[in-house]
Amino acid sequence: MKNAQFTDEQLRQIEQLRSLAKQKNAVIMAHYYTRPEIQEAADFIGDSLALSEKAANTDADIILFAGVHFMAETAKILSPQKKVLLPDPEAGCSLAASCEAKAFAEFLKQYPDYTVVSYVNTSVGVKALNSGRFRWMTENCMSISGISVTGVFRLKKSASPQNSPRVFPICASLL
Repeated sequence: MKNAQFTDEQLRQIEQLRSLAKQKNAVIMAHYYTRPEIQEAADFIGDSLALSEKAANTDADIILFAGVHFMAETAKILSPQKKVLLPDPEAGCSLAASCEAKAFAEFLKQYPDYTVVSYVNTSVGVKALNSGRFRWMTENCMSISGISVTGVFRLKKSASPQNSPRVFPICASLL
């Protein structure tokens, strides 16, 4: 065991989960935000995208992702041949929920020439809409700052309805 802070019952459950994962050829991924006993049972602990990338590079047939929906969806995108399980079907992310695919699709229809940068923590529906010309994915908000600072995109303020870059809940769009 990595940590002695657990009760005998928790240690028994951790060992039981590890044993079952080994039998099923599963890898256990735990986000930093999960409880300590979940992290104790995990093969890998980390942030969402890094965990999905690690899971894709394993020989496991099953990915057990202790995280939220968009994390499990990202793991499935990167590992389409693997079964991905999310232990808590109610686990969600308020940031991902703030950018619904239907609303994002309407936004893209209304502003088809916008260059869109959206965070990795969006739903699979938003990720699908985000693919293609002038659309980028980023892992964090610092990437968006870097895009504008380095001049990768020139902002055309006059083209924006509000004469400034348009921000759509999660999906920062730059002209």
